[in-house]
Amino acid sequence: MTVLLLRHAEAGDRWLWSGNDRDRPLDDHGVKQATELATQFAEFAITRVQSSPFRRCVQTVEPLAASLSIHTETAPQLAEGSGSQYVRDMLATSGDTTIVLCTHGDIIAAVLGDLERHGCELGSSARMQKASTWQLDSSAPSITARYLPPPC
Repeated sequence: MTVLLLRHAEAGDRWLWSGNDRDRPLDDHGVKQATELATQFAEFAITRVQSSPFRRCVQTVEPLAASLSIHTETAPQLAEGSGSQYVRDMLATSGDTTIVLCTHGDIIAAVLGDLERHGCELGSSARMQKASTWQLDSSAPSITARYLPPPC
């Protein structure tokens, strides 16, 4: 199983948004990042795309899902504050599938912390820029991780 753990693209400043944070959309740069992700992920045989139900996450993966002609599934387990269990469960799934999970910084930080505690080598720093991805492969005896910077 390969999990492409994606942090949503740029969505402007949370503190300048006057509505419910769940509804905050991508800004212009975030829209460009979302469009470029389809090119960045072209090397992967993606079979599923799941997203936090937050608007900025769904918008991040919509162009990718459209390019693959697959439906974006929303998963409340990927919403802010949900913890790392859902991603850990995905990594425990066997098979040769590749899934994109679009989520938030707090979830990614929790997953990376879990991986480090279990001996996974993350390199010099656990980066989490917006629109960046952690490629997590669990097909080996242990999980391997590779950081993919934002596309732009």
